[in-house]
Amino acid sequence: MTNSQTQSLHNNNNPNSRFDDFFENGYKVFPPNQNFLKIVDEARLAFEAFKKQNAKALIPAIDEHGFYRRLVNLHVAVPELQRLFSENPSLPLLDNLFGEAILYTSLYFEAGSSQDIHRDTPYFWTSPGYAYVGVWVALEDVHELNGPLRVVKGGHALPELNLKAIRRKFFADDEAIDPFSPQLWDEYQAQVQQSYENADLKEQDLHVSKGSTIVWHAQLPHGGAPIINKNLTRNSLVMHSIPLDFAVYHQDKFFDEKPLQSKYEYEYIVSGRRRCISYDSISVAHATNISINDIK
Repeated sequence: MTNSQTQSLHNNNNPNSRFDDFFENGYKVFPPNQNFLKIVDEARLAFEAFKKQNAKALIPAIDEHGFYRRLVNLHVAVPELQRLFSENPSLPLLDNLFGEAILYTSLYFEAGSSQDIHRDTPYFWTSPGYAYVGVWVALEDVHELNGPLRVVKGGHALPELNLKAIRRKFFADDEAIDPFSPQLWDEYQAQVQQSYENADLKEQDLHVSKGSTIVWHAQLPHGGAPIINKNLTRNSLVMHSIPLDFAVYHQDKFFDEKPLQSKYEYEYIVSGRRRCISYDSISVAHATNISINDIK
């Protein structure tokens, strides 16, 4: 990834007119082609098979409605999910941003997340900064009843907050920052919300058909709309894409001003002509880890 590419992502300014709506709105919706719809169907079938074969190991992942919640990096256990990245219609945009885009992490949701509006940046910090996008694939139709993705159109273009002031509310200048500090996260996201409300930007829900991909800018405020019918599924895969071999940091580096190493040597899985980072386990809601060796 070149410095000019990094700057174009951060400054929302790119000469490729095919992607003007991404830079103007902070996100872009890519409709599926027939080949990608087949890949989506195969991914759903593979997930159903995975559930049956690993029902006992996945008990911690079942929510009160009987759905599997937030399976982290499931792509390492279910190869069909890797193709949702390696053959995704959005790849021309990702490569325009990053040179060679890779799959960093993934989250599988069987139902909507109902997650509060937030920016991902504190948990996906890079050097240079903002070298990250979200890539969200609808594995079934998404509508007002099953909890669509919710975005703040244009919110990516708002100025970054005063990170030093936020840090000093909870940590002294010479004190080590907790990379997963809930206080820092909550304060940052509260100020993000205040920022877009002050700018009179509105939250809006994105209703899309099966196979659609939504790519969002690193700084786009987004979340999950409430689930009106809690008996409905909303199968989707969220993928986080970065440039090849880019190091990714968390809140301890995001709220700090020290120089960072920009590169990291990952182990990769190759899917088609694309690289996906390999992990030795999947995680349930970032809480319970299941070794790949224990997965059927």
